[in-house]
Amino acid sequence: MSTTQANEAKFFDLHTTGIGYLNRIREVSVRKGKPFWAVTIAALHGSSKPPRHPPRRDPARWRH
Repeated sequence: MSTTQANEAKFFDLHTTGIGYLNRIREVSVRKGKPFWAVTIAALHGSSKPPRHPPRRDPARWRH
């Protein structure tokens, strides 16, 4: 393995076919380093006739 390969940044790419919604699109600022973009994806699943949303989670049940 060469030095240039050891220092390369690695990423995952997601390629899919379907329908979904991008939510909470925002730029995240960090103390050290460059800011980056973050997003939540709400993907629909199931038969295309009719498409249905995944069930919503109740925030009151998110207790740790």
